[in-house]
Amino acid sequence: MNRSLILQGIVIVGLAALFSFGYNSIRRNGIPLIPVKKELQSAEISDLELLIEDENYEPIIRGVDLHSAKEMFDRGVIFVDTRDEDEYQVAHIKGALNLSVPELAENISFDDPVVVYCDGEECDLSDQYAESMLDFGFSKIFIFRSGWIKWRKAGYPIE
Repeated sequence: MNRSLILQGIVIVGLAALFSFGYNSIRRNGIPLIPVKKELQSAEISDLELLIEDENYEPIIRGVDLHSAKEMFDRGVIFVDTRDEDEYQVAHIKGALNLSVPELAENISFDDPVVVYCDGEECDLSDQYAESMLDFGFSKIFIFRSGWIKWRKAGYPIE
């Protein structure tokens, strides 16, 4: 094969990658290159209120700690249990839903704040569910890591 043809191919692929990364970095809803799993700590409770009420909220997934999750629960924020239906039927956070993302979209607004949770630190179902929600068009997504375990140990409302 001709060396200049290979070089041209490398240049084209390099320019395409450079353009793609550049466009992604200036795009409003660009794909993060390194996922950030930031937990909204209870010290940031004033931020929590802004995030729940803000109509111009930039779609992003945020983590919440136990105290913030309880605060959101007390304010009537929707909770979604991402564990399988059998685990959900045994017990779950009071009022939590157990729906697929398309089913959730049929029942709530894309701008409603939603807290998703699963079973423990090793459980990544809530991360996958939250990513699907973001792709589907939801904008206020909060992940409560170790949600079910921490919630139950704290003695908060379950059913």
